[in-house]
Amino acid sequence: MRAWPWLRRPGAGRAQTWLDLGLATSLCGIGLAWPRAVSGSALPVAAGVALVAGQSLPLALRRSAPRAVFVVVAVASVAYGLAGFAGSPIDLGELIALYTVATTGQLADTLGAVAAAALGLALVAMRNVYWGGPAETIAVVLVFTLVAAVGRHQ
Repeated sequence: MRAWPWLRRPGAGRAQTWLDLGLATSLCGIGLAWPRAVSGSALPVAAGVALVAGQSLPLALRRSAPRAVFVVVAVASVAYGLAGFAGSPIDLGELIALYTVATTGQLADTLGAVAAAALGLALVAMRNVYWGGPAETIAVVLVFTLVAAVGRHQ
């Protein structure tokens, strides 16, 4: 059975799994506790909770399915921004997912992930009233690019 191989790894693999689970749940908890992270949008609070969870909880599986986790986290992150939520430290989830893709995938995977993140950021920048304008967009794209570059050289 090839599904969920990280559950069967002895020693270090289990420690990494527990660390990733701790990271995911901690990030979710911080995101939910952040002021206005799940309110301030036309959507119900339950939608905000679901989007915060979508940006953080998949990180528990980031080592076993890095590209799939990046896609789920990125989609939830863009949906969160487009829905008009104010934002929270939960945005770190997309950076962590991008870093994992960069460290584990091929160069094409990394470039595709950076391009997808930049496209998502552009969509959010055009629609979210909390976005700080072109300077913030450039700064965030540079941070994503830097994270990908550091991940490629690990």
